[in-house]
Amino acid sequence: MSYTVTNPQREFIIDRIRDERNRQLGKWGVQHHTPAEWVSIAIEELGEAAERGNKAGVEPIGDKDPQLQLAAMLRELVQVAAVCVAAFEDLSEQSPEITSRRVERLLDERRL
Repeated sequence: MSYTVTNPQREFIIDRIRDERNRQLGKWGVQHHTPAEWVSIAIEELGEAAERGNKAGVEPIGDKDPQLQLAAMLRELVQVAAVCVAAFEDLSEQSPEITSRRVERLLDERRL
C-alpha cells in the first residue's frame, strides 16, 4: 500500500539531506563500518540534535537564543539522516545480496 502526503517542505528537506551526504563524501570519502559502528555514529549525531533540542525549549540565557538552538537542531537532524543514508549505502554494498527490495520483502514476511 502506498501513501502520498503533500508537504511543500519535503523536497527542500530531502535536498538538504542530499547536500549533507555529498558534503560528508567530500570530507571523509566513502566510509566502511560495521553495523554497530554505523549505529554508534548515528546515535552520536542524534545526541547532538537532542542537546540542541533541549536548549531550544528554554528561555534565552546569554547568547543561547532558543531559535538559534532550534535551527542548529534541525541541521543536526539533517546530519543524522545523511549518516543513515551513508550507513544504508555502505551496508547494502557490503552485502549485495541484501537489496532494498529484498530487505523489505524479508521484513514484511517476518513482520519485523
